Parts: sequence; structure tokens; C-alpha cells
Amino acid sequence: MIQNNNLTNTDWLESFSLQSQDYDHLINLLLEAGTPWSTEEVVLALLEHKLEQEQEKNVIEREDKGLAKVYSPGETYVSGQEVHFPLLDGLSGEVLSIRNGHNPDYGEFEVMQVLCEDDITREFASGLERHPLNNNFNSGANGNSNPLSDFAQQILQKNTPILKNKIQADLLECGELVRLSGYWFPVDLLMDINTGYLNLAEAALDLADGRPLSTKELLQQIGMTGESDEELLIFSLNYTLQRDERFEDVGPAGQVLWFLSRMKPRDIIMSEKYLVCESVDVIADTLTEDMKKLSLALRDEFSENVEIEHAKGPAEIVLTYPHLKAGTLPLSPYTAHLFPSALVSPRVKITLIDVLSGERLPGWVAQKERFVWGMGPFYKKYDVITGARISIAPGADLSECIVHIERRNPTKEWVRTLLIEDGRFYFELRKRDISVGYVEENIVCVEDSSGVKALCEHLLHNGVALEKIVERIFWELSKLTPQGNVHAHTLYSAVNVVRRVPPEPILAVLGSNLCYKHIGDAYWRYES
Repeated sequence: MIQNNNLTNTDWLESFSLQSQDYDHLINLLLEAGTPWSTEEVVLALLEHKLEQEQEKNVIEREDKGLAKVYSPGETYVSGQEVHFPLLDGLSGEVLSIRNGHNPDYGEFEVMQVLCEDDITREFASGLERHPLNNNFNSGANGNSNPLSDFAQQILQKNTPILKNKIQADLLECGELVRLSGYWFPVDLLMDINTGYLNLAEAALDLADGRPLSTKELLQQIGMTGESDEELLIFSLNYTLQRDERFEDVGPAGQVLWFLSRMKPRDIIMSEKYLVCESVDVIADTLTEDMKKLSLALRDEFSENVEIEHAKGPAEIVLTYPHLKAGTLPLSPYTAHLFPSALVSPRVKITLIDVLSGERLPGWVAQKERFVWGMGPFYKKYDVITGARISIAPGADLSECIVHIERRNPTKEWVRTLLIEDGRFYFELRKRDISVGYVEENIVCVEDSSGVKALCEHLLHNGVALEKIVERIFWELSKLTPQGNVHAHTLYSAVNVVRRVPPEPILAVLGSNLCYKHIGDAYWRYES
């Protein structure tokens, strides 16, 4: 049989929205299934339902207009009658003759010869009461094919984002269905999980000593296994735990892992304060192509319009002062593939592994805030500085990340050092023991971190503009070289000690002020 890619007109997709009968239809399907369905299963079921409605509507319209009758194997026809075949790319044809037919599986029926519009004569069964095609074309001739389901799949493939967003928004507004980790089920049909079971779940997570537990593990711990359908039980427990502030889902997308909220490290909140990035509007015309390349080379997690191919394998990070102080790694388009993501969880728990010692530390991925927390002990252990090279690689799975801080024999070197005196800041070249690999242009050492914190607060409180900060830091850095040249990456690293901003606003200041002269490569000079 010829499959049709246009079973019905799809103009209705533009204004598609769920109606009350659609909700009832879906709830009945979920009730019959007795288990939650994924978003894709729900969308496909609703699309098939809509296609059935459109098909029935088209049949009625054709009959009302006196057009050719839609073919159904259960109907009988007469010579000269016009018949329409939706499954033959919408062809119509005229019945030429009718003869008796017989099949041991189907019994007596008729076979009609039809001259179709493409001038091909075909034979079709009629008067065949037991045939899958009699039921609104929901199955193919062999009982295994499903034209409506196939067409729904085709529609979904072509319109996935639009349809999923529309249908999910309508279902959430309906309020009768619950969505958890991409699965749906009627809220009224969920199993009741009483307070006693929740208290047992809290105790089980307490005894796990910081290890997240899956819902199935929790069910075993609290003695709820075997009571009913496991899939529905898991969904019901997930729904109840999610509504209790004692519990937090810290699993990656597609995996639910429960953790006690009170066991999350409090230092994560402090890290967020260090990493809050100032939003500064940048006029695109002020950035040349060279400036854009310079900004992308810095791989700042808050740089906009970063387009890279699908990243894979290890990545290298050049550490900035905010991340050093916060004990974090940047979560950028260059590193995101190394860490798990989540549909709902604000934090995902991982394990950070030191490749040099094998030491394992708990880490947390904060997707919205764009950082990975938990590196503080490693930074302290290896006396890491701003500008240090850090390599990260995938572990056994996305729950693990392997960290390699490049080590070297400690040597005293002259490095840029930010100093604060009487509320003023300036830079000097000072000797310091360096025991990690680094990028020279990005090194900016800080000897008085509490003084820097006070300076940051002072600049913020007094509303000192970024232009003034860049000007002052550029001037101070220019004193460190005989030529007075400043590398753009050095300026970015130094500015980020006192104010967290991506490179684009800093470069925009250079590009919009004629006093800053680009002298080649990444170097600039100030000429008043």
C-alpha cells in the first residue's frame, strides 16, 4: 500500500491549542495505561487524537458537499461510483466492476476494480467487516502499520519545539496533570505518601552521609517496595518529595537523585556573590573583528553570542580571580559538555577528582549561575594563582569530573601584584613562589584579599563607572613595562579582580575612547 505523507491538511497547527475534550482524552489514556507518560508520548497521543478529529471532519465535509466517498473496506460500492483514497496520496477514482472474493482469514467479501486519477487500475476489498482500516484509518492493511501514528511522528519531527512548548504550556495551565522529569500523570490518581514515609526518607538520606539516593533506593530504604506498580509509586514519591522543602533533586537530566537541602554546603551562596557578573550594554560597532577574537579567546562564561561546534573531550581553563576566590570553575559553552545538566534541579551534585593525588571532593554544578563549585581545597592545596592553567576531563560518567592542575617546581618570579593602600589601589612587580603552570598575560596576584573585598564594595557603593575602573587599571598596568603597553588579557584579568565583567565591555571601552591606541596583536597604549 502507498503511504501518504499528507493524510490531512495541517493548517490547524498554526492555531493549535488543547480543548477540554483533549484533556479528557489524555487523562483516560493515562488512566488505562496506569503509568506516567513522557512528554513525547503525550504529544504524540494528542496529535493522533487531533488527526482523528480532522479526518472525521474532512469525511463529513466531503459527504456534505457530495464529493467522492472516502474508501473504507467495510463499505460496499457500485459500478460508476466515485471513491476517495486518503492513503493513496489523496487520489480519487471510479469503480469499474465488482466481483466476489474469498480469503480463509476474512471470509466472503467483494473485490472492486477502480480506475484512479493517475490512469492506473487498482483492486480494493469491499464489504469486509473485519479489517483494521475500518476504524478511522488507525491501522494499515497488515494491522502493524499505523498511518495516523506515522503522520503524527512526521508532524512532531518537523515541529518539535513549537508543538512541545504549546502542549506543555496548555497542560501545565490545565492543572489536572503533574509533570516530573519530563513525565506526566493525573494528580488525582497519584498514590498518597504520608508524613511517616517522608520522615523515613529524611532519615535514609541522613544515613547516606552526603550521597544522593535514587527514588528506587529510597523506596527500598523506607519499605514501600512491592506495594503496587513500581513506576507509579516512583512518580508519586518524586511528586511528594519535590513539594517538601527538606528534599532537593540534585540529579542530571533524565535521572532523579534526592539530597537533603540542609546538607548543601553554605559556601555555595558566598560563591555566588563573588561571581555575580555586571551587565553592561556594549555597542556592537565599538568592537572590531580583532576585539571579538580577543574576547572569545578568553572563554568567559558570560560572553554573548559564542558559537562553537559540539565540544567534546578535555578543556583548558585559565583561572580568573573571582573563580579562585570562590573555589569554582566556569561553566561556559567550552566546558558545559563535561558536566551534567538538569531539567528542574537548580544544583546537580558531582564528584571532582584530582588527577595528581586521586583525591575526590564533592562538587556542585550551578547551571543558572554558570559555575561549578567545590575546587577551593584543590586551589589551597596547590597554592593556585590567578592565571593558572587547569585542565578538566570527563570521568567515568557525567557525575565525575577529572581535574588536572598543572604542577611545576616552585620558583620565585616577578609577577603583577595588586596592592591597596589608604583606600587606593595600584600594581607592582613583586617576587613570589610559583608552583603551578600559568599564562603570563593573565597573572594578577593579590596579597590582601580582605582589602580587595572592601575596595570592591567601595567602588560599587559609590557607583564608579566601568570606564573609570578600566582607565585607572590600564594606567597602573602601563607603569609595569618600559613601553607602557598593556595586553588586553592582562587588563581583563586585572579588572575582574575588582569588578566581575566579561571581556566585551572592557574592550568596548578601549574601542570607544580615542586615547587608547591599538599597537598590534593584543597590545594597547594610552595616549592622552
